[in-house]
Amino acid sequence: MSFGRDFEWADHIETAVEILETCRTAADAADALSDQLQRDVSRKGLLSAMARAYRKGLIDRPAAEIIGSRYGAAPTKHTPTPSFDLTPEQENPELLKVVRAVQSGIVTWDGLADHLDLSPKRTKDIVDATIKAGYAIHINGSGKLTFELPKQTVTAVPNVPVDGKGWTLVGVMSDMHVGSKHCMKEEMIRFIERAYSEGVRQILIPGDLCEGNLRHHGFQYEVERPDFDGQVELLLKLLPELPGLKYYFSTGNHEVNSWFKTIGMRPDKAIMNRAIVEGRDDLVAVGALKGDQSSAKILLNPGDPETEIKVELSHTADKKAYAVSYAIQKFVESIRPGAKPHVLLKGHLHCHSFFDLRGVVCVQTGCFKDQGTWEQQKNMQPQIGGVIMWLKHAGTYFEVKHHWMAVRPAPVVWMPVANPE
Repeated sequence: MSFGRDFEWADHIETAVEILETCRTAADAADALSDQLQRDVSRKGLLSAMARAYRKGLIDRPAAEIIGSRYGAAPTKHTPTPSFDLTPEQENPELLKVVRAVQSGIVTWDGLADHLDLSPKRTKDIVDATIKAGYAIHINGSGKLTFELPKQTVTAVPNVPVDGKGWTLVGVMSDMHVGSKHCMKEEMIRFIERAYSEGVRQILIPGDLCEGNLRHHGFQYEVERPDFDGQVELLLKLLPELPGLKYYFSTGNHEVNSWFKTIGMRPDKAIMNRAIVEGRDDLVAVGALKGDQSSAKILLNPGDPETEIKVELSHTADKKAYAVSYAIQKFVESIRPGAKPHVLLKGHLHCHSFFDLRGVVCVQTGCFKDQGTWEQQKNMQPQIGGVIMWLKHAGTYFEVKHHWMAVRPAPVVWMPVANPE
């Protein structure tokens, strides 16, 4: 038996569950399972296998709930920290059951109704609620249920302000991390209002609108609201509703890793749907999720070659490099001929740069999150601020005016500590 990613161990899941139920710790369970199967099973391997089985719907409880449950023994490991008592599964368990079932291969309505032990009407109502909530559940042309992501499309953005001299005007901001205690709330609002006063009516956001609930050890205490509902509520309160202003956004790794990879929710659609419920139509989700990255292709003022501008929003999972511009340079070098945008807006690394490469205007968008523990450990000093851009086709020229509005956080005051008497 192998506890690798090939799932050869699946035939022994029931045995693993039975042993976990009678053991007080995962280490004890791994030893017992090793003896019974005559294979070397490590604690880490067992927990990893059970986590994958839970994600695929092969078991109905995570390992932390199974350990010692037969005899009422309280698990001694994996106790959630106070900030994260509410897991995504607990937020809406009925919807998650639908996702888990479809992920495990139950794709017919009758099969799903039997699995949920519900009437066909109640099953349809729950599926409709699941789709409306933003989970990646779809009904295909044959009427069967599928768990999949839509293909990448281009979003048309009409009515972008163009002045009398042909300049197209947009605002750009990214990586706000709403929900983090380090989110620069007042500065973010001030930037939006300033951009609006300059004539901006479309703000483009390439990801990490929310902090998410990533469980980095110790960092959970730097999160103001860990749950999806709470963070979206904060987001909608912070983004000003201004006449004619729209926010076009794609997701980042914090939304994808927190909600898509764990529970199958499409956070971009879920955020937009939540805004609609609140009576707001100014948040527009664009783009598609692709593995560990998120991207969006939008077309400003489509149809007019004098004002039509291709813009790509990108939030790839890059690492901090020796040079600020390295990640975006490598990204532009990878774009095949004929697929290049006029402008590339790159989030994720919380830094700002502006240059032209291979005929692509490259902008790293900065952020609106101050330095926290994570940034300190990675030797990252965020560049806080947003961008207003004026863009224009002028014959063989593509002209750009780039206005970077930097935020300078208040300096840290060094206070001497009095010597104890």
